[in-house]
Amino acid sequence: MFKIVFVDDFYYADNTVDTVFYLSFNDVFFPSNQWTDFAIIVLNWWNSAIVENYKKQNAKFKLFFMDGPYYVECLKHGSVVRLSFIEEKKFKQTICEGDVEIEVLVTELIRVSSEMIQAIKKHDFGELRDFNNLEKSLTKLKSL
Repeated sequence: MFKIVFVDDFYYADNTVDTVFYLSFNDVFFPSNQWTDFAIIVLNWWNSAIVENYKKQNAKFKLFFMDGPYYVECLKHGSVVRLSFIEEKKFKQTICEGDVEIEVLVTELIRVSSEMIQAIKKHDFGELRDFNNLEKSLTKLKSL
C-alpha cells in the first residue's frame, strides 16, 4: 500500500514550513518515519511531475525530496508505475520497489495536498513560499 504521510506540526521560518513528511510503501518508511522536509515545495514538484506524465503511455520521471539524497524513480507503462525508492549518497541504493496504479498516485497526492493546504490555512502562517503554486498544481491534478 502506498501512502504519503505528513504530521500537522510545522516549524515555520523564512516564509516556509518544515514538517515530518515521508512515504509509506508496503511497511517501509521512506526516507524514514521521522523525516522532515519542506512538504509544500515537494508536493508541488510531485504534483507537477504527475500532471506532466499522466497521459503518456510510457514515461520515466523522479519524485525528489528537497532535503537529502532521496527520491523515487518512477517508470510508467500504461496505467502502472514502477516505484523505486532510492538513496543516493556515495552510490545509488534501492531501498525498496514495487508497482502502483497511476490513479493511486493521483488520489494520494490529491488527498495529502488538500490536507496540507487546509492545515496551513488553519495555522494562518501568512505568506508562504510556493503555497500558491501548491494550490495551482492541486487544481491541475484534480483535472486529470
